[in-house]
Amino acid sequence: MQSKRWWTKLLRFLAVILMGLTAAFTVLSGAGTSCVALVAEKYGSKMASIVPYKWLYLIFVLVTIAIGILGLRTTSLLI
Repeated sequence: MQSKRWWTKLLRFLAVILMGLTAAFTVLSGAGTSCVALVAEKYGSKMASIVPYKWLYLIFVLVTIAIGILGLRTTSLLI
């Protein structure tokens, strides 16, 4: 059996790093959106048009955080 070449190891390492970063940013973006999803009316007139759609933003937050957690799990399994 032939040993792995150095560039395949490098590509695998870069893929795992980039996937981990993507998963982390996904979780952070979901958590950052939770402020608007929960208390949009406290931000004044800038967010007044979002208030009727708070339920939709809450669904987006939950789905985004769940996808990010699954991405983190996938990254840990790849390692």
